[in-house]
Amino acid sequence: MRDTSDFRLLDDLPSDCFDMLVASFAKWLTNEYRFLYAECLGIKVNMEGSTLGDILLIDKGDILENANRHGIAVQIQWLNGLENEKLLDLLSQRNPLMLELDEYNCYWRKNYKRIHRCHFILLHRIDLRESVFICTDTYPTQQHFILPLDFIIQYGLRVLSFWNKEAPPQEINPCAILQPLILKYYRKDDIGTAADRLNWLIDQIPNFNISNEVKGYQDVDAIYIPVIWKLKNIQWSYKQFQYLLDFLDMKQTANLHDYLLRVSKYWEIITNSLTLSIIRKEEIFPSGTIQENLRKVVYNEERMFEALRHICEYGYCNYYSGV
Repeated sequence: MRDTSDFRLLDDLPSDCFDMLVASFAKWLTNEYRFLYAECLGIKVNMEGSTLGDILLIDKGDILENANRHGIAVQIQWLNGLENEKLLDLLSQRNPLMLELDEYNCYWRKNYKRIHRCHFILLHRIDLRESVFICTDTYPTQQHFILPLDFIIQYGLRVLSFWNKEAPPQEINPCAILQPLILKYYRKDDIGTAADRLNWLIDQIPNFNISNEVKGYQDVDAIYIPVIWKLKNIQWSYKQFQYLLDFLDMKQTANLHDYLLRVSKYWEIITNSLTLSIIRKEEIFPSGTIQENLRKVVYNEERMFEALRHICEYGYCNYYSGV
């Protein structure tokens, strides 16, 4: 088995359990993880959705692809049909393994038998005498967690393993990393650009109500209601993007960081406002607060991407945006 004595769970990152575990593997294998967030920003909309939770679609790219580009090999295997011996052999070679479960089946968690959602844990080793796995649960973190082999075989969905490809260090080119994100922001779909999509969403906000957003989720914590979970992921993505900028050593661009902090703050206000309305079981949707802060998001994000585009075209110097 691999020596995992220096493996650390990055459970203080602003992310869900999947992103957090992948970042933990990246940090362990390459001593860096911030490159994972190269595509983290992006929002799409489902125009056919009837609730804000249905309409919001997160477009954060694929962090597994980003991991692969930076020297981390990833193997994904379905547990259905995988023989026990092969699972144990994989564990012995590439421990710890990342296991996907449906939280609906996780009897030790609050959402047991309440909602179907992906949940990821770590498998460290197996005690063959007791037929149990030594695990780490996530979100919240629970170390030295025990799960029976039978449970893993019956309810495990996929297992992911990670290892270092020992590839030569990749040269960091900030513009090469940022350019695809800039293009994604300005690229048009049926509605228009990213700014056009948010402006379209602003116009839809008065059509939503609290009861429709929480329907079917009355017995779960507010964070697991789809609209809140998606808003949290959006809010987290801007903090992750800040990590990426730090990784790219873009400390010279103070105005860019200011825009980023503002946008993150406005998404946080939107998330907290709606969360509070749900917790208080209010009937009135906080439309005014959400629309006001979405407009601020649009304004500041446009200037943030204007700054990014200018940096990629002309470099860091002599850029002053009219605020």
